[in-house]
Amino acid sequence: MALVLALVLTGVVGILVLNTRIAENAFKLDALKTKQAGLDRDEERLRSDLANKESPVTLASRAKFYGLVPSRSPAFLVLPDGTRLEMPGPSK
Repeated sequence: MALVLALVLTGVVGILVLNTRIAENAFKLDALKTKQAGLDRDEERLRSDLANKESPVTLASRAKFYGLVPSRSPAFLVLPDGTRLEMPGPSK
């Protein structure tokens, strides 16, 4: 009889410990999901910022700010091996 009681008590304690671990992991999972959602928002914001900074309008505006001007005519450089490189010439 004592053996059966010990087995039942061990089983109940085991189930209680298991249930507690499951609850702890559920809280950790919820925290990680919340953190992931924040990281996803940050990533989307950064992608949007990068796309904006890479846009032709923004690049042209920044180039103009730094004193760059569009090239009117390309220049070509022919290397000794026959390779032809296009090099922008100065603006007129």
